[in-house]
Amino acid sequence: RIEVCGPDAAIFLHSQTTNDVQALDSGQGHASASLVPKAHLVATYSLHRLEDRYVLLGDSCRRQALGEHLEKYHVSEDLQIADHTEESAFLLVQGPRSGSLLQRLWPEEELPSQEHAIRPFGPGGEDALIVRRSETGESGFLLVGTPEGIQEIQGRIREAGPDFDHVEISAEVFEILRLEAGVPRWGEDMDETQILPETGLEQQAVSYQKGCYLGQEVVARVKTYGAV
Repeated sequence: RIEVCGPDAAIFLHSQTTNDVQALDSGQGHASASLVPKAHLVATYSLHRLEDRYVLLGDSCRRQALGEHLEKYHVSEDLQIADHTEESAFLLVQGPRSGSLLQRLWPEEELPSQEHAIRPFGPGGEDALIVRRSETGESGFLLVGTPEGIQEIQGRIREAGPDFDHVEISAEVFEILRLEAGVPRWGEDMDETQILPETGLEQQAVSYQKGCYLGQEVVARVKTYGAV
C-alpha cells in the first residue's frame, strides 16, 4: 500500500505509470504498472484516486522496488510518497454473495460498484478502504485497514458466514482459483525480466492515448509492429 499525495501527485503518477491517471475521478481506479525505460516491469498494481491522495495496491514483495523507483524519478514535484504496507492488513472477500454479506453486516457503508472503484470503509479502522476487486474470476472486494480492524471484520464475517455459504479457503485453493481466472501473480507468472506486453496485462493496464511515460516507446512499438 503506497500512497502519493500533494499538488503534483496526478501529473507525476501520469508520467510514471502506464494507464491514464488524469482520467480518474475520485473513487475510481484501474490496473496499471511502472516500467523502466526499456519497458521491463518494475511492478504491477491497481491505482486508485481518493479526494486527497492516490493509493497503489500491488504485491507486497514489490513495494520496496516500486517505492524506490518512484523516489528515483521524484525530483522537484510537490508531493509525498509513503509506504503504509507495514501498518496495514488486507482481506479478500470473493464470490457472488460477497456484496450481500458485507451489506448485511455494515448497512451504513456504501460499497463500490465498479471494478477497481474505492471507498473509505469505517469498520476497518483509521484510513480503512474497500476496493471492488476480483481475484478469483467472481465478483468481490479487497478490504484494507489496520490489523485490528481487519481482524474484527474477519470475526464478524465468520459469525455470519453460515447464512451466506461462507468458506475460508487455503492459499493452495486460492492459487487454483487465481490460475483458473487467469489473474497473473508476481514471481509466478511475471517478473522484472519481462516487458509489459509479454504479460497480457496491456489490455487492462495501458492507455495508448495518454502522453509519455517511462517505457511507452517500447510498448507502442510492440502494439504497432508486433515486436520490439
